[in-house]
Amino acid sequence: MLEKLLASTKALTVLMLMIFLLALAGITTYKGVLLIWNVLL
Repeated sequence: MLEKLLASTKALTVLMLMIFLLALAGITTYKGVLLIWNVLL
C-alpha cells in the first residue's frame, strides 16, 4: 500500500516538474520572440 502511494507521488512530482519546465520554456520562447519582434520593428 505504502509503495503504491510512494510510486504515485513520485509520478505526480515528475509530471508537475515536466509541466513547470514546459511552461518555463514557453514563457522564455514567448519573451524571446517579443524581444526579436521589437528589435526588428
